[in-house]
Amino acid sequence: MQVLEYTLRVTGDALLSGDFDAFASIFDLPHHISTFEGSRTLRTQDDLRHTFDAVHMHCVHHQVTSVVRECISAEFDEHGQIKSAHTTRLLVGAQQLGQTSMAYGVLRLKGARWLTTASQYAVPDKKFSQTMIISSNRPVNTNADPLRQSKGPAET
Repeated sequence: MQVLEYTLRVTGDALLSGDFDAFASIFDLPHHISTFEGSRTLRTQDDLRHTFDAVHMHCVHHQVTSVVRECISAEFDEHGQIKSAHTTRLLVGAQQLGQTSMAYGVLRLKGARWLTTASQYAVPDKKFSQTMIISSNRPVNTNADPLRQSKGPAET
C-alpha cells in the first residue's frame, strides 16, 4: 500500500499547488481514464496537461484547501500489476465539497518506478465527472461502460 499512498499524496498535493510536473511523474502514457460520463485515452503530455488543468482549476474555483484520500486496497494481480482502490474527499477548510468519490487504478512497474496506467473514477458530481474526461477538443467515448477497461481472462 505504500506505493499507492505515495502516488495519492503526490497527485493530491500537485492538484492543489498546480505542480503539473509532479503530477505527470506518476502517470504512464497512454493512460485510460473513465468516469460515469464516459472514457478517453490520454496519449500525450498535452492530453494529460489538459486533464490536470481542468481538475486543478476545479479545486481553485471551489477554494479546495485539502485533498483527503484513503487507500482501500492495493493488491498485486497475476500480471505483476497493482490494482488499487481509494476514496477522495475535497475539503474547503473543515467542510467537505460534494460527496466522497471512489477510484480504481492500475499501476505498472516501468524501470524503477510504479506508474499509473489506468484510472476509473466514480465521481457523484456529474459536471466534475465530465470535466475530468472532456478537458480538451479530443473525442470522448461517452457510450463506454465507465467501470470496464477491457476484457480480462475470464471474459474471453
